[in-house]
Amino acid sequence: MSLYGKMEAIQCLGGNESLYNKYMERFETKYRDCVPKLIEQMECMQYEEAYRYAHSIKGLSSLLGLPTIQLYAEAIETAIKEGRYLDLPPLFHSMQFTLNQILGSAKVQSSSSVGT
Repeated sequence: MSLYGKMEAIQCLGGNESLYNKYMERFETKYRDCVPKLIEQMECMQYEEAYRYAHSIKGLSSLLGLPTIQLYAEAIETAIKEGRYLDLPPLFHSMQFTLNQILGSAKVQSSSSVGT
């Protein structure tokens, strides 16, 4: 499974790359620190909030063609729903690692296209 399906996501947005870029910027701004936020919510026993937050991450990552993030968010959402809290730490770790890869590559791509 691909880590980053930008072209497919742009196609789903009617071929509008500027709209994709807008949503990607929103994703980065809103979800860059999502793992620490999810951890905090779980530590504070805010299970419903953590569940909803994971659900929103899943939805936007699906729209943006980020299937790996979508799968981690879905697994986190399911673990919370089923009360399997001990399953969360490795999911959080993997999701953060993948986010770092994606957001780092997005910055490299946007900065390398400057002046073209």
